[in-house]
Amino acid sequence: MAVEALGMMQLLVENDPLAVEDPVFRGIRGAAQMQMMRYDEAEANIFYSALDGDLGVHLWRGAWQAFEGNWLAAHHEFIIAGDSAFALFPPKERAILRIAVVKAALEQEDYETADLILTRLVDEAPTNALRAQAKLLVARAKDALDDPLGAMETVDEAIASNDRLGRAEANYLKTELLLKYDEIKPQEAIEHLEALRFAWRGGDYEFRLLNRVANLHIDEEQYADALKSLREIVTYFPGDSASKEARSRMDELFRDLFLNGRASKLDPINALALYFDFRELTPGGADGDRMIRILADPLAAVDLLGGAPQLLDHQVKFRLRGQSKARVGARLAVIHLLDQKPSEALRILSASRWVNLPKDLEMARRQLQARALVDLNRDEEALELIKNDTVRRAELIRSEIHGQRKEWVKVAASLESILGERWNSNKPLDEIEQTQVLRLAVALTFENNRAGLDSLRRRYNEKCKRAQTAAVSIC
Repeated sequence: MAVEALGMMQLLVENDPLAVEDPVFRGIRGAAQMQMMRYDEAEANIFYSALDGDLGVHLWRGAWQAFEGNWLAAHHEFIIAGDSAFALFPPKERAILRIAVVKAALEQEDYETADLILTRLVDEAPTNALRAQAKLLVARAKDALDDPLGAMETVDEAIASNDRLGRAEANYLKTELLLKYDEIKPQEAIEHLEALRFAWRGGDYEFRLLNRVANLHIDEEQYADALKSLREIVTYFPGDSASKEARSRMDELFRDLFLNGRASKLDPINALALYFDFRELTPGGADGDRMIRILADPLAAVDLLGGAPQLLDHQVKFRLRGQSKARVGARLAVIHLLDQKPSEALRILSASRWVNLPKDLEMARRQLQARALVDLNRDEEALELIKNDTVRRAELIRSEIHGQRKEWVKVAASLESILGERWNSNKPLDEIEQTQVLRLAVALTFENNRAGLDSLRRRYNEKCKRAQTAAVSIC
């Protein structure tokens, strides 16, 4: 009756504040708090220095360390307490403490101590629930001692118990053992564990189950399912340290996927779906911006252009400013042009304008704007925009405009400027250059420029003979 005990002790303190200095008072209060699983409150009482000589208190201290996962410290406390300390407690508390002792011994691979206490625990456990836990510890010990048959038989005994949580825990352990003994595959283990979620809800059991399922999903590269399992931990255990740990793992996995390249194994459409399902995990600052750009590039590369603009447009609108905004705006404009949306390209270029840009970025944005204007049949505006540009890309745009207007002299001039002294190099023509030679030949033919054609043949005749494409063979 731990609740009632704590209530009476509170009344005692109200009448006699000095009662809290009494070691007996502190020991009883700590034991009651441990029974109620108020471990944070129990700590100050059971570790009260005046109780250092009390063997029963050392058992509670060991149980507290076991709850914290400090197995070495727990094992040490239980050794101090010794076997005789169990006689200080009634059967139920004695069994609970023995379970903690065995867990600590197994974690420290002290199988002799574990075996000694297990024998008494199995015989003396006063409830179905405690007997089921004892059986599970026996199974763990047999597994640790390389007795798989004995481990599985003992687990089946626990599954047959009358305790619902005991059955759930036993089925969980059986799944782990089957996986360890290669009796089932990881995907089957996932299915078994997912089904066990309906066997018991809440508490340490559900947390461990969800965490294990998440780990198996990661091992199987099922990242969306892993993140969903971790998200459920965050949802079901709010304010708990487990929730913080799960959230940290989600952030780490999300960064690993989209910053460190793990998502590159996924096809772009699945990567995009995964990103949007968990986009609240996108980190702030430069890492978040880089993550979005990394994801957008493969979408554009495989012509899945519906998702990439959505990612980059969000950056331009809400995340970026200055040169970064102008650079990402240019990238987004390219995607819109590839998707045959020149008006959208012009819109984003306008929305991402910035002053004092680096020369190369300013030139690239101007050429993208000109390309969009050409696609919208606004040739004069495009020509005016690049009139002072003499680089290759600007010449290509000019040659296209002149070709549409059948201004063959200007087309030939632009293409000759693009090819330059290329004829004088030993390097073979690539496919783009081959096309440019062909277009120059067409322009000279329409211009009826015999001298120009003769010169073109002399310069590119040998390169044309070595070329394998149909386009150059015509030349």
